[in-house]
Amino acid sequence: MSEEVVVVVSGGDPPASGSALAVPPGAPIIAADSGLEHALALGLEVAVAVGDFDSASSEAVAIAEAAGVRIERHPTEKDATDLELALDAAMRMNPRRIVRIILPIASIAGFGMLFSAATGTGGFGGILIPLFCFIACYGFIMPNTTALAMAPYGAMAGSASALLGTLQFVMGATAGALVGALGNGTAVPFAAVMAGCGLGALATYRTLPQVSEQLSELAS
Repeated sequence: MSEEVVVVVSGGDPPASGSALAVPPGAPIIAADSGLEHALALGLEVAVAVGDFDSASSEAVAIAEAAGVRIERHPTEKDATDLELALDAAMRMNPRRIVRIILPIASIAGFGMLFSAATGTGGFGGILIPLFCFIACYGFIMPNTTALAMAPYGAMAGSASALLGTLQFVMGATAGALVGALGNGTAVPFAAVMAGCGLGALATYRTLPQVSEQLSELAS
């Protein structure tokens, strides 16, 4: 999956036959109503088709459903056009954007939990609420960061997935051991490790791509 690009194919006049060459490899394709027919004609692998489908042929919709395309049907009388609905779907599909928004929230929740654990502010609820927020953020972060990490390695997905799983296991075991080593009978070590993990994830996300670009420039 492309990290930044989501392609939306709209209805209207049929696109040029060579348009498919401009689509980045692995980029998710969203079709807006009759744009589904255009995408199929170009041989594009559509991920989601959106609209009321008053323009797309029933045959095209049936082909898409048989191919496993997710169909998001909307009523004919609606406040947004099919293209606007497709653009909304595109915004939801950008994994890097989701991670960019959610990681800082997770980091804040981690430090909120640490503050409550260290000062006693809010009592049990002062720890429970930011803990819930942190875990909820994990539900957004984990699948999207996995997709981003796996995207360049489709040809070796099995090995890449095994390596990623091993790294997750090792980091989880390390975090658990660290909580045990720092244990003092309070929730502070637990909260401190979670806050550190959140901050470390945010710092890695912000700095690692820049380091990779600099190394690539030096190598070239």
